[in-house]
Amino acid sequence: MGSRKRFQIHAGFIFERKVAADLSKLGFAVTGIKRINRAEFDIVTVRDDTVYNFQCKNNWIDLSKLETDRRLLARYNRSLERYYRSALSKEKNREGLLLGELRLAKIEHYVISRFPVINRVISYNRLAKTVNQI
Repeated sequence: MGSRKRFQIHAGFIFERKVAADLSKLGFAVTGIKRINRAEFDIVTVRDDTVYNFQCKNNWIDLSKLETDRRLLARYNRSLERYYRSALSKEKNREGLLLGELRLAKIEHYVISRFPVINRVISYNRLAKTVNQI
């Protein structure tokens, strides 16, 4: 494994710990669940009888390139958005594991990213295509 990938993984664990600490301060009870039946979870919390499953994404980004190239920024944004939607879909498909483990009936899934993703803005040029996908 390359040094950049090792750094990214290590930074990801640090990011998860920071997010968990922040969520705890915000009134979420961090469960400490990391793995159920070989399925891995980043941060699982409970608040008001609801399970909140947070997936932390620490993507490597060269901001200097994105700031100077709008097309690259748009392409990268679309890529991240697809990746994050896929992550949410994956979590939804295995939510039964968390509900069974915690014996609760309601669950919500979120992705927390270090990189801001623009996902609710529709370009007029893509209006028809975007609306047809909704």
